[in-house]
Amino acid sequence: CCGSSNIDPEIEKTTNMDELVEVMKKKIKDLSEEKKLIEAHLADPKVEIKDVQYETDRAGLVKRVPYLDRLAQGYSEAIETMTTVPKLPFKESKEYMYDLVKHYFVAYDETNQYRLDLAEFKKFAFEFEQQQKTQ
Repeated sequence: CCGSSNIDPEIEKTTNMDELVEVMKKKIKDLSEEKKLIEAHLADPKVEIKDVQYETDRAGLVKRVPYLDRLAQGYSEAIETMTTVPKLPFKESKEYMYDLVKHYFVAYDETNQYRLDLAEFKKFAFEFEQQQKTQ
């Protein structure tokens, strides 16, 4: 149905919150490695950028570098939320992570749409936490 094209295979395989957090940490490392590759390519165009999911010109690559940093920061905030809110529901958190990581497939986004999905996740976590306190 609806979001099947947004299913990330690494997230899909997770079965609990610890695994989900580990996958998100790996994704941060992947963003950092991609950033290094792009920077090397920008310094020397002979350096190939392998395993990239998008096509863009030099100007797009220049914009992608800070976007990768912002995405990594967003992923870090999501990890922090998942690790600091006790008993946060795994299934719902997994769905929010799908929404967040789909922004990786945008070459760059100067409007930072990922922040909206991150805000939705944080709102969910906050409301869940408040609900737990009143029970």
